[in-house]
Amino acid sequence: MSAPNVTFFINSNDPETTDYIVTLNSVDVGGDCQEMRFSNNTVEWSPWYLFSTSHSWDLRLYGGSFTHGQRFVFAEFRNGDGVTDDSDDILLVAPAPRAEFVTDPSQRNDGSKLVDIPYIGVERHILGPSIDLIQIEYDVYGTFTGNEKPLSVKDNDPAHTGVTGLLFTNAGEDQNIVWDLLEDVDADQFWNTCKVRFKCHYGEYTSDWFTTDEFSISTRAVDPDEKLGKKGKPGDSIRIELSLFDSDGNPVDADADPTITSIKDPDGVEKVVTPFTMIHSDVGYYYYDYTTSQSDPEGQWMSVITYTINGSVETQDAPFYLENDYIVVTPSRDNVCRVYGTLYCENGDPASGVDVMILHDDISDPGHFNPTVIGMNPIIATTDSNGFFSVDVIRNSEVIVYIKSLGYRRRAKIPDGVSVKFTDMSLVLPTPPRDQFGNRT
Repeated sequence: MSAPNVTFFINSNDPETTDYIVTLNSVDVGGDCQEMRFSNNTVEWSPWYLFSTSHSWDLRLYGGSFTHGQRFVFAEFRNGDGVTDDSDDILLVAPAPRAEFVTDPSQRNDGSKLVDIPYIGVERHILGPSIDLIQIEYDVYGTFTGNEKPLSVKDNDPAHTGVTGLLFTNAGEDQNIVWDLLEDVDADQFWNTCKVRFKCHYGEYTSDWFTTDEFSISTRAVDPDEKLGKKGKPGDSIRIELSLFDSDGNPVDADADPTITSIKDPDGVEKVVTPFTMIHSDVGYYYYDYTTSQSDPEGQWMSVITYTINGSVETQDAPFYLENDYIVVTPSRDNVCRVYGTLYCENGDPASGVDVMILHDDISDPGHFNPTVIGMNPIIATTDSNGFFSVDVIRNSEVIVYIKSLGYRRRAKIPDGVSVKFTDMSLVLPTPPRDQFGNRT
């Protein structure tokens, strides 16, 4: 007897494959081979197997990796008289990763201000690594023309390990990304029309964008106990407002003056006999002063505005709340804290004429409560020609600082003192941690 004389090929000598699992075809041409073993790098070897003419092999194991390209498999064959070796190679071509949306994103109705973005990650090979989401963006205008904001951006994978962040492990199973609206959307708009898109990453490959259809979100939680919109007492005049913007965020007029087509009281009684035409006060801005009656019921009211823009008929809700004993607290000399600071542009010039808005914080995370109420309407200070502003706010209150023109929105704690510099204020309050998909834990 002599040492084995065996020839083997990967996938019957095919030039390329899109699967990590291949078949090793061995042919014993002499020497009566008894055992065989394989490696992807000549250092780490599989156990010795009984010789067979067909053997399933994983290009990632025993010295393999997620690297795509020309891949080599090394073999040793033995019997009682010796060991012989051989090798073969094949081009591994991985398909581009892709994803499919199960349903359109939707806002939760539990008052949490969260949007669920369901999707399925799809892999075209049997046992490949997980697909990785590297970039997730939303666009409040639904056009993706430069106004999109990142929900999450992960680095590419320079080592081609196939693993970075936002990883899911089960291709073909439903997955979900959770988006918290609190710091991302335009608080001045009650409703926003959005799209969400993301890219997938897989080894060396990055997909194109996968984009949802348009969907609507509310900047306020959908909570039956929350008092939505402007507040007033029965008999007050309530200003119902509408602002319209184009895809670049610029004010834009409707085709004709919008109308208020419905106003219902808390009992669902319709108050509009004939639609009210709104007043066009500025580009993209309309209003109507609706006077309530002293006999009107307290509670949550809802009005509906109908308008036509670019030939398309749209509607928008405009809620308000009536309550005889509503509380709107303004700072007094005894409880005031003066917040002051200076804002600068990126080039170092003072940012003049910028509105700094401070709103009450109605978020109630675990361990988070607001000891005071500063009112439903924001406290606003406008920077002077030197970029300086100062504003009086109730001490020891938790608020939201919103600078619309700078895209700035943060939760903050007003200290229990007579004054504080804006940059010295605590601008990030404790919140529960999140997992890799953005869920609060």
